[in-house]
Amino acid sequence: MHWAAAVAVFFVVITKFLQYTAKYHDKWIANLAPANELSKKYFNKMKERHELKELNNTISAQDNYAKWTKNNRKLDSLDKEINDLKNEIKSQNKAFQGNLQKLRLLALTVPFFVFKIVYGKTPIYKLSSSTSTLFPTFVTGVWSQGWFYVVLHPLRTISQRWHIMEGKFGTAKFDAVTLQSVSLGIWVWALMNVINGIEFIVNQLFLTPKMGPPAVAETQEEKKLDVSDNAFILD
Repeated sequence: MHWAAAVAVFFVVITKFLQYTAKYHDKWIANLAPANELSKKYFNKMKERHELKELNNTISAQDNYAKWTKNNRKLDSLDKEINDLKNEIKSQNKAFQGNLQKLRLLALTVPFFVFKIVYGKTPIYKLSSSTSTLFPTFVTGVWSQGWFYVVLHPLRTISQRWHIMEGKFGTAKFDAVTLQSVSLGIWVWALMNVINGIEFIVNQLFLTPKMGPPAVAETQEEKKLDVSDNAFILD
């Protein structure tokens, strides 16, 4: 495998891994976020509230009204503390998640984009002359030069016909040898389309819940027939 293709596969694998494990990210962030002390305090308060609630359930409000009322006030205070801790934990987790998104952008998305721009025209593998001649020059040009060739092809045609800037757009720029290859950009585009197609098929066949048959609305004629049948039975 060409080294550029190997690097592209690495980026694709990491991207797809993060996509497939998206539902676990909140749990991972909760374990990694610097809110562990707050989480411990939150669970301690929840435990204290549960114990106090159990204790208060054993106290009769008629026999020991003062203690029952005192416990209720403490429960209200604990509820407020728990709610404040919950909001603080959510705020810290949200900030930590934002930092992770920035890290993903800088460490994965941007480098992959720059890599495709810089090495997009790198030939991943060569096509045999017999294979390349089976397709029009426009198709092999897109394979070797990327989608930018869609714009360059008309310029190349004009250049050859009118002998304008032949060194830029003519045969010297895109010779037959150059057009007998598949570039990294097109290879990655094809790979992503294949993966997305497989994902779509798997989702449709195995992961999409089955829908029940649609309910058929009763027409006015059917209602009239039902009324007539009921009247006939009554008669």
